[in-house]
Amino acid sequence: MTEAGWTRRDILGASTGALSALAPSALQAQAAAPILPGKAGRLADAALFARAYETLHPGLYRYLTPARWRAVRERLDREAVAAEHHGQFWLAFNRAAAAVRCGHSYVSPFNMGKLWAGVMSARADRLPFHFRWIDRQMIVTKPLVAHPALVRGTRVSTIDGAADGSLLARMLPLARADGGNDFKRIANMEVREGSSRWEAFDVMWALDRTPAPRSAKLLLEPPRGDAVLVEMPLLGLDSREAATEDAQRGWMHRHEGDATILTMPDWATYNSKWDWRSWLTGVIDETIARGSKRLVLDLRGNEGGEDCGDPILARVIGAPLAEEGAARRVRFRETPPDMRPHLDTWDPGFHTLGKDARGPDAEGFYTLPTGEADVIAPADGARLTAKLIVLIDSANSSATFQFARTVRGNSLGVLLGEPTGGNQRGINGGSFFFLRLPESRLEMDLPLIGFFPPGNPPDAGLMPDIAVPTTRRSIATGEDPQMTRALQLPLA
Repeated sequence: MTEAGWTRRDILGASTGALSALAPSALQAQAAAPILPGKAGRLADAALFARAYETLHPGLYRYLTPARWRAVRERLDREAVAAEHHGQFWLAFNRAAAAVRCGHSYVSPFNMGKLWAGVMSARADRLPFHFRWIDRQMIVTKPLVAHPALVRGTRVSTIDGAADGSLLARMLPLARADGGNDFKRIANMEVREGSSRWEAFDVMWALDRTPAPRSAKLLLEPPRGDAVLVEMPLLGLDSREAATEDAQRGWMHRHEGDATILTMPDWATYNSKWDWRSWLTGVIDETIARGSKRLVLDLRGNEGGEDCGDPILARVIGAPLAEEGAARRVRFRETPPDMRPHLDTWDPGFHTLGKDARGPDAEGFYTLPTGEADVIAPADGARLTAKLIVLIDSANSSATFQFARTVRGNSLGVLLGEPTGGNQRGINGGSFFFLRLPESRLEMDLPLIGFFPPGNPPDAGLMPDIAVPTTRRSIATGEDPQMTRALQLPLA
């Protein structure tokens, strides 16, 4: 299970910090630099992308037929050649990757070269608020500029005349998600407080608007009062980050009544010097010593990372727990030598990932052996007997999705909140290449291991055991309906 937990953001998200060190003048110079190749170069990049996905991507045909993939390739060729500016070119490749319907396949800004990063960083084109999509309406969760109609719970019903629902519909084909899980696609197009430097909505909406506007006309419908049409300046990356720098993203725990509440907004612990395992052991020991009757594990907004939930389960179980028997399949024994210069990664061993695998089978897959990572062993120390209540939402799509599936499948706790991301039919991840297209210098994420569960599971994420949605009203009032319900849940 450990291998499946990585996300692109977790592995190389820290590398974006280098971008902030670039002087504004350098960013502006990069933004003005020509970055689009000619027709031959554009088609060469499209061909390399297609070949890499066809050769290496384990989930390419999980949801696509070969005929449908050919149509995706043909559209990419047309759009790449017709692109009039860098935004259209980026979106053409992102649309093609999104069509694979894999939550780990997309044009990634997180480890983009300085040229592309400079183009995006120099633009002041971010909306001046955080928001969520509630019933396909854009609802403000935090305003970043002062205006009496821009408050928590305000609906932004139009942006420059475009209705919020039509805007979402236009963005969804660009959103990364597994299979038919549109809950994840919608969550991917939200901008939440304290989340990523590069939000998908920011990138996609901005790149579609070139040259970048400096302001936007917003029709605001506050929770109380009349609707008002206002023109507001858009924010640059630095301004957006300065307005959100107080956002708390660290792990926290607190005690409330008979409950211990453990908040884990991300599991991005790769290369961290923090001994998070010892910290987590201490929290569990404290929970047991205190005699807490319930442990509320808040995973909302947490896409994944390492399998940081396993140490918790290791204190719950009394016998070894075998993970769901999903077959781990790859498309190759060794990567083609001529493709390797374009495949970046953190582990060169990925180039021979399938060397000792079994196969190929009739579908061309090589099956990797099952390892110790597929079993959770009970940990030393007292058992955690508190009722485990896991708060979930549609961001949970990688390691957190798998954690929720393990909890559900082994009756180890209660899932409460909103539907997850991910997909019961299996996801792709574990090991990654970062495909660098040489002509345009775009970078595309390419997962290498496909996880294929037995049987014929539904093309969907997980529904909560207890559904508690976030509503416009709860946003406006600042209520937390999921936490409130978790603290009131009967223990029997």
